[in-house]
Amino acid sequence: MSGPSTVRVDPSGAILLPEELRRSFGLLPGTEVVAEARNGGILLRSAATKPIWERLAERAEQLPPGALDRLPAEGAAEIDHHIYGTPKRGD
Repeated sequence: MSGPSTVRVDPSGAILLPEELRRSFGLLPGTEVVAEARNGGILLRSAATKPIWERLAERAEQLPPGALDRLPAEGAAEIDHHIYGTPKRGD
């Protein structure tokens, strides 16, 4: 996009962003967008650009009960054993 655009808020509160701007950021109809107050303005960003720790926390909340309890207690320390079947280092 070449420069700033002026847009209007319609009576329902919706704001229509210019097509070129939506296309350049991959904002298809139905895409979730996060609106955040920043420095006297509003920052819009795709919800998919959340920090990784926020996305992981959201996914963890969706796991069935007890799923985390079934993970290996030693975590990544024995990853080669769990992925490739090599002997455990602690054995």
